[in-house]
Amino acid sequence: MMKNNFLMILPIVFFDLLIPFILSPAYKGYNHLTQVMSVLGYMALAFAPLVVSIYGFHSSKVTFGFFSIVCFILTIIFFTFFIMADKTSYKNTIAAYEGLWQRLSLFCMYLPLGCLMFLIDRPLSKVMLR
Repeated sequence: MMKNNFLMILPIVFFDLLIPFILSPAYKGYNHLTQVMSVLGYMALAFAPLVVSIYGFHSSKVTFGFFSIVCFILTIIFFTFFIMADKTSYKNTIAAYEGLWQRLSLFCMYLPLGCLMFLIDRPLSKVMLR
């Protein structure tokens, strides 16, 4: 079942990576690699709260696990508004505040990672090697 969900998202990732290559001739001095790495990094960071929630549930910190899942859901919602901000049909709405949605989505991505620092009883290297 997980494989089918991943395959549904794969075309979106492909087109998200393809857009910079299509639009780049219109911009002078545009670097393809920078844009591709930016998209990949942002998408990987979007799943950080989900990964941290797995750690929370695995280490019997259920409250932290649910908190991380809420942060993941908020990340997806704010990221959706961030993408919608560029559309002309949302120009005079609250969705047009692109910077606000980007900062809120990044805040929700980093918040569980920051809280994780206070929950670990021993050094992170020993947790990862276990």
